[in-house]
Amino acid sequence: MVNEEDMRKALAEIESSEAPDYTVIARKYGLMRSTLSRYARGLTTSRAEFQSQIR
Repeated sequence: MVNEEDMRKALAEIESSEAPDYTVIARKYGLMRSTLSRYARGLTTSRAEFQSQIR
């Protein structure tokens, strides 16, 4: 399961970087690179966000 706080920090770092290195950022926050990439591209949402959308 993804730690939401770590994901928010990683996404903030990606947004503030001119040329982010997803591999380095994912390792820094203990995330899978592929998961971080999908979140950054908007292809994945958190379980909480998904559940709130279906209600």
